[in-house]
Amino acid sequence: MGLKVGGGAQSEASAINNNGQIAGGLLGSDGLKPALWAGGPAIVLPTLGDDGAALAINQLGHPAGWVATSGGGSHAAIWVNRRLVDLGEVRNAPTVADAINGAGEVAGRVDLPDQTEEAVALLEVKRLGARHGAKPPGRGHIDAPPGLR
Repeated sequence: MGLKVGGGAQSEASAINNNGQIAGGLLGSDGLKPALWAGGPAIVLPTLGDDGAALAINQLGHPAGWVATSGGGSHAAIWVNRRLVDLGEVRNAPTVADAINGAGEVAGRVDLPDQTEEAVALLEVKRLGARHGAKPPGRGHIDAPPGLR
């Protein structure tokens, strides 16, 4: 199966759900953009204005990944109904969402500047189902290990 892209962009698939929806990214002249394939050409997902990528997708079709910030870091992000939900950072450190389940719980990582290793955090948006919708951008709940909040 080939992923349809336009404008000479290169595509990268990162995850697929049981419905055949694919999360990934498009690399073109304007940088790396998060993308969703749902049975047709790539749908470029919104960012904070710069790069981003979708790394995971749940059964509801909600991709999770990261978006670049103006300060050069990244924020974990999910996209609900193709709208960006910015999950923010932990202790002023960049975050990335690596997995998302049907309940809207997002597993990710935090790149702490004072440690040589990455920390793991649960980045969560409550009530993600189709009946409830998502909270506005920037309203994600971060549940990190003690000392990381």
